[in-house]
Amino acid sequence: MNYSSIAIDPDKLIPDNKQGMITDNGTFYRKGTSLATFDNAKKYQALIDRGVKDIAHPEIQTAINDQRFITNMMAVGLYFSFFPEADWLADEKQEGRMMPALLMLQQYPNKLSPELQQRLLHIKNKLNPITQTLIEETLDYHQNYLNRLEKTKKYISHLFMQYVHGLENQDITDIDALWLDKAESCLIVPSFDTPIRGKTNIINFTQRNFSNFKKLTFQVSNIEVDIDLIKGIAHLYALKTLKVELKEDNAFKGKPIPTKAVVNVAFIRLDVPSCQPILKGFENWRLGNWKIYNWTECFPYSQF
Repeated sequence: MNYSSIAIDPDKLIPDNKQGMITDNGTFYRKGTSLATFDNAKKYQALIDRGVKDIAHPEIQTAINDQRFITNMMAVGLYFSFFPEADWLADEKQEGRMMPALLMLQQYPNKLSPELQQRLLHIKNKLNPITQTLIEETLDYHQNYLNRLEKTKKYISHLFMQYVHGLENQDITDIDALWLDKAESCLIVPSFDTPIRGKTNIINFTQRNFSNFKKLTFQVSNIEVDIDLIKGIAHLYALKTLKVELKEDNAFKGKPIPTKAVVNVAFIRLDVPSCQPILKGFENWRLGNWKIYNWTECFPYSQF
C-alpha cells in the first residue's frame, strides 16, 4: 500500500532542524503531533487491510486512543489548516485517513457541516465495521451537540429576560449577579457619551439611573441567539420597547426618551475553559455558568 496517499509526510512540512512552527492562529504546532497522526493513520489502515473488523481489537483501540489524545492539537494546528476535513473523508479506500478526521469531528461537532454529514451517510455502509462505528458515534455526538445548542439558546434567552425583569423591578441584585466581574466588562447605552467599563461602574451607573424612573416596563421582541458552544461565547440580539413614568426631578430635563432600542448582549461561559472542546460523555454536560460581559444598545433609525 502507498501510505503517501494518506497525508503529506510531516518531514516535508517542517524542516529537520525545527521542532514545530507557529500557525496563523498563534498555536505552536509540534512536528511530533504530525508524525504521530501519520503513524496512527498508517497503523489503522494496515489493520483494516488485514481484515480486522472488531473495534475492541487491542491494536485498533491503541491507534484510536493515541489519536484521540492529540486531537486538540490536530484541530487547532497545521494539519487541518492544510487539509480540510472533507479531504480526509474523500477517499473511501483510505479509512486510515478518515479516522483522525472522525475523532476531530467528535470533539468539535460544530465543524460537521450539512455537506460533511451527507458525505458520512453516503460512505458509511461501504466501509469496514470499525469505521462505520466511528461514523455512527460522530453522528450521535453531533445530534447531542445540536440538542444542547437549542437548550442553551433557550437558557441564554432566559438569562436575558431575567436581566430585563431586574431592570423593570429596579432589582440591582439580579442585575449584579449576571455581570462578569472583570475590568473588560462593558455597557454601552445611548444615554451616556462613553462606554462604561468594569462591573462596579456598570452597577453604579444602573443604580443611579433607576432614580429617574417611577416605573419601567419593557416589551422584548425579535430575539435571536448565536452560540459557539466550543468556545463558550454567545450573542443575543433583540428589540427592546420601553414605557416609562419619570420622576419629577429626573435627569432628562424634559428631553424626549426614545422608546425603542436594538440590544446586542454578549455572554461568556465561565465553568468550562473556552479552549476546551466538548469531549465524550454528554450525559455529564451542563448548560454552564454564563455571564454578561458586553451590553450594547443603539436606537433604530425610526427613533430619529
